[in-house]
Amino acid sequence: MGHDGAPFARYWMHNGYLIVEGEKMSKSLGNVRTVRELLDQGHRGETIRFLTLSKHYRKELDWTEAGLRKAKSELDYLYKPLWMAREAGIQPGRARRLPARISEALYDDLNTPLALSRLHQLAHDLHNANAANDRAKQERVSAELAAAGHLLGLLREDPETWFKEKSVVVTPAAAEVVADTVGPTVVVGPSKETIEVLIEKRNAAREKRDFAAADKIRDELAKAGIVLEDGPESTHWIRSG
Repeated sequence: MGHDGAPFARYWMHNGYLIVEGEKMSKSLGNVRTVRELLDQGHRGETIRFLTLSKHYRKELDWTEAGLRKAKSELDYLYKPLWMAREAGIQPGRARRLPARISEALYDDLNTPLALSRLHQLAHDLHNANAANDRAKQERVSAELAAAGHLLGLLREDPETWFKEKSVVVTPAAAEVVADTVGPTVVVGPSKETIEVLIEKRNAAREKRDFAAADKIRDELAKAGIVLEDGPESTHWIRSG
């Protein structure tokens, strides 16, 4: 047998219905969604998982494109302080125990929406620790956030990879500024190397006080889904798509 004679399951739980864009999922309606199709469309596994966990298993889940976009945005919020902590030299260690606020939520009839809201609280705590440069708190909270996320199948990617490695569709206007630097028109988001070249060009324009040219580069990168964040010492960038 596939489970090698071990008990197949100790608990059976009936979940709520899954619907798509407000309608039941059925082949006759042509709205059946598979995980493979969603991955092929460019959605990340963690985004799919987050949307699934965002509703209590007993409740109906309406699967929508807007919901997927929101799930990606929520994960960006969770990954961001982990990335900023690492930029400050903080590496998440191993949490001594799972934060009680997370385990209490899961012990409450597997209340995953509550657990996700408490992940947000941990991310907010880490954001504040980053702002205060409180290294002891950064180390503790980053470890707790990573451990809680891992338990839910989230926050398993390298934070920098999460923001920088996803390809996005480029608008014709954005392609023009990229082509100006690297050659012919591109059909996917600019590479990491291209983005960093454009940031260098923007920095050079700012040093020359050519703010019109600097703003043009920033705006065109934004059209390509690249968001620049100027810090006191350097410029960080993320993919917003």
